[in-house]
Amino acid sequence: QRGVPAVPADLPLVSIIIRTIGRPTLARAVASVYAQTYSHLEVVVVNASGGAALPEAVTRPGVRVVSRGARLGRSDAANEGLLAAKGAWLMFLDDDDWLYPDHVAKLVRAQWVAGGAIGYYSDVECLDATGARTGTVFAQPYARNELIYGNFLPIHSVLFNRCVVDDGARFDSVFDLYEDWDFWLQVEQRGRFDRVPGVSSRS
Repeated sequence: QRGVPAVPADLPLVSIIIRTIGRPTLARAVASVYAQTYSHLEVVVVNASGGAALPEAVTRPGVRVVSRGARLGRSDAANEGLLAAKGAWLMFLDDDDWLYPDHVAKLVRAQWVAGGAIGYYSDVECLDATGARTGTVFAQPYARNELIYGNFLPIHSVLFNRCVVDDGARFDSVFDLYEDWDFWLQVEQRGRFDRVPGVSSRS
């Protein structure tokens, strides 16, 4: 088994990519990243609105805003984030979702302790508009090729290796719905996923 890094300098940089058109929930999503117990992070916010100003909370230190100056579809915005990200490991976070404080740390730890997977994912609980739990939890064990039949990986549940991007995996601009499902199928062609049980984010 692989060991856990002893000093912060050994920790891999994790890039968290947030696509947004400036919805009010964006500030909460960014705040959930800065509440992480894992500290070696960068935040890449892709302004897909076509140039509209983003909430002031996004201009905090450590947040990089990427914009083409034109409105982007969901797939094109995701690809802009992938190209801008500098981390060894990457994660997406939609601007209306958020992460619980241990989310990134538990996934990075799984990579250090076990290793060998192309991506690690945790369980996600669903909340309604009032913030109450709906009872729905994404917590499916991984089995190779199960993704063909349906997407059980909410986009922010997965920490994935940037080698898939270096190898050419991209979001297909044909899709503006289920684009993440298509991307996970590309990722799976390059390796396996490992589930890290326990809820650590919400959708």
